[in-house]
Amino acid sequence: MDKTFSASYDVGALEIVRIGVEGREPGAHAHLIRELLQHHVGVREVREETDGTSVAIIFDSRRTHAPDLHDALLEGGYIPAETVAS
Repeated sequence: MDKTFSASYDVGALEIVRIGVEGREPGAHAHLIRELLQHHVGVREVREETDGTSVAIIFDSRRTHAPDLHDALLEGGYIPAETVAS
């Protein structure tokens, strides 16, 4: 048995959403946005997209949803833009 994979890890519940952040220069504040969202319940990973103006968020859809992530950005002082679910 592959010990790197946990049987309780439900990959089917993970989703990726890409959220643009308005008023942000490419690369600016990426670490702050990552830190803000990484502490949100259900978020597994936050990555800056190659365009530098958006982030990709991998999250557990049983624990949070894209609108909750938008709200977290707003509460953190950022303005979310276009969202694309994967």
